[in-house]
Amino acid sequence: MKKNIFWVILFFCCHPVWGQDCECHPDQDLQHMLRWARTLSPLPFDTTGPLTNWSGISLNEDGCVQAIELPSLAMKGSIPYNTVGQLSCLQSLNLSDNKLSGIVPVDLVDLTQLEYLNLSYNSLVGPLPPDMALLSHLTAVRLQSNKFSDRLPQFGDNPNLIELFLSDNYFYGEIPASYELLSGLEALGLQNNDLTGPLPEYLAQLPCLYVFVISGNGFSGYADINLAFDQLLCNKSRSLVVNISENEFTHIPFVSLTTFAEDKFQVQNNRLTFDDILPNIHLFEGIFIGSYSVERYAPQKPFSGDTTLIFSTRDNPLIQLNIDSTVTGSEYTWYKDDVAITTTGHNYLDLKSVFNLPKDMPGVYRCEVINRDVPELTLYSGNYTVQIDLPDQFNIEFPSAFTPNGDGYNDTFIIPAIQEGNYLVNEFDVYDREGKLVLHINNYLNGWDGKDQSQSDLPIGTYYYRFHSEGNTFKGTITLLR
Repeated sequence: MKKNIFWVILFFCCHPVWGQDCECHPDQDLQHMLRWARTLSPLPFDTTGPLTNWSGISLNEDGCVQAIELPSLAMKGSIPYNTVGQLSCLQSLNLSDNKLSGIVPVDLVDLTQLEYLNLSYNSLVGPLPPDMALLSHLTAVRLQSNKFSDRLPQFGDNPNLIELFLSDNYFYGEIPASYELLSGLEALGLQNNDLTGPLPEYLAQLPCLYVFVISGNGFSGYADINLAFDQLLCNKSRSLVVNISENEFTHIPFVSLTTFAEDKFQVQNNRLTFDDILPNIHLFEGIFIGSYSVERYAPQKPFSGDTTLIFSTRDNPLIQLNIDSTVTGSEYTWYKDDVAITTTGHNYLDLKSVFNLPKDMPGVYRCEVINRDVPELTLYSGNYTVQIDLPDQFNIEFPSAFTPNGDGYNDTFIIPAIQEGNYLVNEFDVYDREGKLVLHINNYLNGWDGKDQSQSDLPIGTYYYRFHSEGNTFKGTITLLR
């Protein structure tokens, strides 16, 4: 309530009066006000007397309604068409913190003298009138904490607009390109809506913007929060307020500005990594030397989504995090099926460094990352479901004969699966007809040319082989011809 009174005083002291341009009809204003009063409960004023006696109503020198200041009265009702919207000399409308419901009437945009609009903390619904740009004298719009929906309203080329608070509603879509024309905008509050998309580049370039709060939406991508606030141009000295928390941002720049209000730089609950936090760690310093306001940058949402990786036994099976490639001091702890398997100093996992056999690699992996220079922040990856395309043992074929006679054709015992890069870790045994082991090779690579373990030529005949790899064993006969 005190804030509302302060603003009204500031409004009439510091802003030009546009009432002299309006068509003033006191009798008509009275009828419009009486019509509106019949919808209100409890009635905030005594309607039996003249407008000059109505509580919360201010008149201009010609007797027309200039300001309606009725905040925090638990007042129920609505704002019907052909009531408040017909008060042509109205400059200030403050109905905040009541229990009003229904839609905002389309004739509100006929209030061309309106400078201050505060309908915050009610239960108003639906889209706003489509021609809000007609209210070209607006300096402050406070519509937060209602149930407004639709895309964000547009206000045209209005250099007078200083405050725009639309938070805690159901607005959706992207920030309009037309907001670039709001060159005098100092405070923008869009938090807790359903807004999405990237941040327009022009926002950071608005010269007088020093309060920028967009938390609790679905904005994504790169967030340029290097505000171009110019104290000389705006003739003001201000401490900045920036809150982009509870979004989907994946990167922020190094923020060169340091004139932030205490605890008013907040980036938590996005998808940022140490590459974003470390360069800006000075902005999170606490009141004690060496301390940090951790809650302003932690936690962060997982920096990657869930994905499935399919490798063949010929691949180099790496899980790449694709983050923080230039950051030092990070420690990466990897989990497979929620069991810690290794801790490394780099942003990838080579599965071959952990598992000897491809058959042991399939599973669900995730990574947790900490950094020695960013206290109490742990980054989390999404889940990586690893599948290994192991060859089907029922499709493995073995030759029935070979002719190691040096003619360059069929001179070695060729297993096609090995040629394709499968079963490279194996054991290969050859037995003669009496069951005697004549050859044993670890990691056979299709090089057997009909010689025994001592490299002597084996006689022509039928031999038995045993091939074991990846937990599978294959047995059969082979005819050696010359």
